[in-house]
Amino acid sequence: IFIQEVEEAGNFFAIRAGDSDQYYLNGNYIIQWNGEYEAGGTKFYYDRTGNMENLTSAGPTTEPVMIQ
Repeated sequence: IFIQEVEEAGNFFAIRAGDSDQYYLNGNYIIQWNGEYEAGGTKFYYDRTGNMENLTSAGPTTEPVMIQ
């Protein structure tokens, strides 16, 4: 899984559970640092340099997640 921002925006990527309002990354007005975050039964790696972000994961997911 590879998700990359293509131009700067004032928003931040978030990872949320697919079946609830639980956030694993950047939810509920809390912005987190670069690092490794578990979501959907796998590990996601979040990198933010300036205003540019990307998410990567070797997958597979075992639970639904929403990328916002």
